[in-house]
Amino acid sequence: KSQDPAARVQIINALGTLRDRASIPTLAELAILESSDPQTATAAILALGRISSIEALNAVSEALALNAESPSLGVLNSGYEAIIGQADLRRTDTLLFNATIFQRIRNSKAMPDYIRCSALLGELRADSEAAMQIILSVLRSDDAPLKPTAVAAIENLPLKFDSQPFLELFTGNLLSADDKSLLIRSVASRPDPYAQKIVALGLASPEPHIRRAAIESASQTAISSAVLKGLVRALAESPEDQAAVAQTLLRLPKDHLVDMGLIQLLQEFLGDEPLRGNGHEAQAAKVTLIDVLGKRGNPLASAALLLQSSSTDPATLKSSYQALIRTATAADLPRLTATLLAIGDDTLRRSCAVYLAQFIQRMEDPNSAVGVLSETLLKGNLNPAQKATLVTLLSACPTPESLDRIVGLQNESFPALKDAVVSALTSWPDSTVWKPLLNVFEASDTPAHRSQALRALLEIQMEENPRATADLARRYEALFKAAKSNEEKKMILAALAQAAHPDTLALALSQLDNPAVAADARRAAERIAASLENTHPEEAVKAPNSAR
Repeated sequence: KSQDPAARVQIINALGTLRDRASIPTLAELAILESSDPQTATAAILALGRISSIEALNAVSEALALNAESPSLGVLNSGYEAIIGQADLRRTDTLLFNATIFQRIRNSKAMPDYIRCSALLGELRADSEAAMQIILSVLRSDDAPLKPTAVAAIENLPLKFDSQPFLELFTGNLLSADDKSLLIRSVASRPDPYAQKIVALGLASPEPHIRRAAIESASQTAISSAVLKGLVRALAESPEDQAAVAQTLLRLPKDHLVDMGLIQLLQEFLGDEPLRGNGHEAQAAKVTLIDVLGKRGNPLASAALLLQSSSTDPATLKSSYQALIRTATAADLPRLTATLLAIGDDTLRRSCAVYLAQFIQRMEDPNSAVGVLSETLLKGNLNPAQKATLVTLLSACPTPESLDRIVGLQNESFPALKDAVVSALTSWPDSTVWKPLLNVFEASDTPAHRSQALRALLEIQMEENPRATADLARRYEALFKAAKSNEEKKMILAALAQAAHPDTLALALSQLDNPAVAADARRAAERIAASLENTHPEEAVKAPNSAR
């Protein structure tokens, strides 16, 4: 009877809070727009929802039906939203009311879709025992707006419900392609064979977004041979999905059974179609699978990868060696080396040798690697290109024995082998390589080899410059004797300038007679003399006047 709308709403709210059943007839009348205003009707609907009795349920249901015809229905949305959002699902005495009112809101086509979807979720929470049947009733209906919400709710179903009904829906025509994509994602983590079957079927789907949903969800499902085979088939048949499949394969559990399944599928590429074969797509899929097995790092994959390392396909060869870095053991080195040397293409063999060298560097016992490589080298019957490959591998395990083996090939005339020897010597990690490098610098007529050797020799000298000795000066003297150009002498003088010792000062002064390098020699002598003034003043005075 209140004429003040705000006061009327406050009274209605109080009646709802008190759950006053005596007020239901009045609230029922006020909830109908024909006999009320929108603000009052909204408050009345919410109050009836709080009262939560059979009479209140009937009143809300009647208001739903009558208000559906009203042009002002939209203004009541907040009331229906509040009934859904504020429902107390902890009280057993109101669960029936809540479930029923949610169902009636959900079934009211006059309601906006977002409210109907909220009602569906509320209904599932209020009646969890009937959740499976509620979801299936929506999915089997023609109520398209509710289906995505129903599909998404599958993920939260108790595990006592298996996925067989969803498999039937997936293979039928009641769901759209979008709904089927969402269904795959919702059932993937459910641990039953029907869920696995849905994922496997999705992997074989011609619909790109269904197939992609299955690929991205496969790592969440219980892995079966059908799922693994479906993933590898997608590699071979769907080039656009290869990156996504590779990521999924890497996310699969680190499990021997999974890896053995992938290994078996890799071996099948050596056989016949349809999964296997030598077409471009099959080769690309094989390379991706090899890469995955390598990154998964299971030693069980080594035997299969070794088989692939004999392939005639360049991409397969390179990927197998790259993968074997992570899976092979020291016991595999003889076979890996033999397979590598058998590669006929020099460029391809050099590329694969880089990967095998990385594997050798990771071996715990470098001497065992040197033993295998030395035995291979000493057996003979190797052409110069193969010997060059062995030099690359020997340089990956720098020991006195491996250095001896490399030095033993210094006098070979084959250009690629000479390049490999010089490259190995110039990258050696310690000063034990001094004499072999000096031999290169003294004897070689190849400018590139001389330049490489001199730079490496000067790096060794520079490391010892702070502790300059007479022996260091003798090594500088040997470099001056081997130098064939003034540019080489200038490089030596630049390094010599940083070695403070009376003998190095004498060497710098000895170069003053050469006009082409006199300026560099003077600068070196001045710098050395300045460093010697405190320790060897009698020697420092021998420098040119500008040094004192």
